[in-house]
Amino acid sequence: MIFPRKRETVVLPITTDEVLIKLARVTRAVSLLTKKEGPQHLFNGTITNAQFTLSLRIDYPNNYIPLIKGRFEDSSRGCILFLSYDLFFSSLLFLVFWSVLSVLISLFLFFYAQESTYAFIALSGGLANYVVTLMNFKKQFFQSKQLLLDVLVSEDG
Repeated sequence: MIFPRKRETVVLPITTDEVLIKLARVTRAVSLLTKKEGPQHLFNGTITNAQFTLSLRIDYPNNYIPLIKGRFEDSSRGCILFLSYDLFFSSLLFLVFWSVLSVLISLFLFFYAQESTYAFIALSGGLANYVVTLMNFKKQFFQSKQLLLDVLVSEDG
């Protein structure tokens, strides 16, 4: 696992139509021009007939929330939900940029400048950035997953 990503399959005892209705109740399309919605608006995203793209609604900046992509299929006992949780592209770009830059700086310092201490510091900084990203993504993944499943298995609506 180089990049933060999670995939899972969930079997739900409800139909795909019920999944669509439940998701539509708590999801709003992203728009910078509209005012904030009430507490029932839990996710930002889009929902189509057989798939959706969601992210947790937040009131503060958070670079580690996952982008939830899902598709569903009917089954004899309800529906099957295929989910993937990924970092947003800008967060992934940030992670890759600083990881590559710290490796290049450490290689330069180690081989050209022959400053192994500074090379180790640069590499440690890049590694720390990577570990912090993984840990925060994991935390946000569990929060987003739990909220999504709570919405889908709730009895109301």
